[in-house]
Amino acid sequence: MVINPKDAKQFISCYTKLLAEVHLLSNGERRVELLPMLAAARDAVVANPSLIEAAALSLEYAGDALPEELLHAVQSLMLKRWVYLRDTTKYSVFMDLDGQEAYAVLGLTQPIRELVGGTAVVLKIGVLHYKDAFICDGIVSEVIRLGTNYRREYADLFAKLKKSGHFHTR
Repeated sequence: MVINPKDAKQFISCYTKLLAEVHLLSNGERRVELLPMLAAARDAVVANPSLIEAAALSLEYAGDALPEELLHAVQSLMLKRWVYLRDTTKYSVFMDLDGQEAYAVLGLTQPIRELVGGTAVVLKIGVLHYKDAFICDGIVSEVIRLGTNYRREYADLFAKLKKSGHFHTR
């Protein structure tokens, strides 16, 4: 339920570089704690998508160009509160809170269950389309555990989404 380790390493390295550059361009700060900085930069990208191109150009001018595939992935970023319902042997099931779409999501270096300490939670995390799969960016916040009734309701809703073609695996 994770992507290829080589791809994960490349994604993490490039995503971190890009978000650090976004943070520098949007906040002017260089030395801050890594995870809060990445989260702030990710929020800035969602608020102002043109920061992706500006940061990528800045890195390219510095001789550190990023792969196009990564830039496309970051442009696909869906940052929101998700329902992380459950795991299968191949992926984790994420649904948007309004129940309109569901996704088969992979972790980067560890299963998402390990990242958040279980399933059936609502969490804020970024989901991106990378290398023909949906992945989470691993920057987690706002975790809320779901009770039995909510789990059952979301499981029923997921079955309907899957049946109606609103479950995306690639």
